[in-house]
Amino acid sequence: QKLVPDFQVKDIYGHNHLLYEDYLNNDKYVFVEFFASGCEGCMAETPKIDSVFKDFGCNGSNLVFIGIDYIAYDENIWNFARDFSMTFPAVSGLEGGGEQVFEDFGVSFTPYKLLIEPTGKILIEDPDVGSASELSDTLIASGFSPQLCAGNDFVFYSLLSLSDSVVSGINYEQNTIEIMMPSGNDLTNLIADFVSDANSLVFINGTEQISRESVLDFSQGPVVYEIVSETGNSKYWTVIVESFSNININIPSFSVFPNPTDGYLFIEFDEINLNDLRTEIFDIYGRQIMHTIPIQNERCCTIDLTDHTSGIYFLSFIGKDMRMT
Repeated sequence: QKLVPDFQVKDIYGHNHLLYEDYLNNDKYVFVEFFASGCEGCMAETPKIDSVFKDFGCNGSNLVFIGIDYIAYDENIWNFARDFSMTFPAVSGLEGGGEQVFEDFGVSFTPYKLLIEPTGKILIEDPDVGSASELSDTLIASGFSPQLCAGNDFVFYSLLSLSDSVVSGINYEQNTIEIMMPSGNDLTNLIADFVSDANSLVFINGTEQISRESVLDFSQGPVVYEIVSETGNSKYWTVIVESFSNININIPSFSVFPNPTDGYLFIEFDEINLNDLRTEIFDIYGRQIMHTIPIQNERCCTIDLTDHTSGIYFLSFIGKDMRMT
């Protein structure tokens, strides 16, 4: 057998995956599901594969699962992952680099699966996934052992309002989730839509939370979740929700131009001390796509958006005593 080609992709949660450098060169086996968000066979197989992913350590062992799409955007794959219980890493074709992987591997149909061994050769090609137990038995016969998942992170998190679903930005270093809700949303009756690490339970004040069933009041401040893993370890996550209409705009005037822009955005302030002022940019789903370092002693700055797709974005200014979007 020839060695499989290398790849570098980015999943819908912002994590990079390098086939050889991250996994094969570290004696890990990689199970790849090539799928498409509109593929009925993929819809049927993905929840079964996800169940096996959870039974074999949630990528915490020497067996790593990753799903790679061909022709969809991140948003499409977010919806697919949510609707079909796909908690293992998922890569879109058009924004995550999956299209190139399909071409390099010569994959022409979905669903299609490969188990790649650390040597770079294919150990198992397109195993049957008639049931989760069938795939588990195949892996056990190949020498893998089931084991518990020990994680307690949010995989993704969003809020459902009457009119929209707003996806969060997850800060894994500070265990916080920040969401900017569009003006007009009632913060007293929002429904949480989330997936946590496999086999973990999610609580608020001792009450278990169920995705798409938990109605939460964010009008009085942050909401703190506790995620308890199978091992009994806990991690606390603080969810902060702000509405555009409630943001302090009591700052001196400024100009942002040109708007719309073809890539470069210029910001100019009038008579303001810009020390420690920084900017953050969010897409329409509330995900932070970039931020700038504090602006030092300048009346104008430039933001380069040329690497981002066309669309509507929100610009926030954050200083010591103010925040404006």
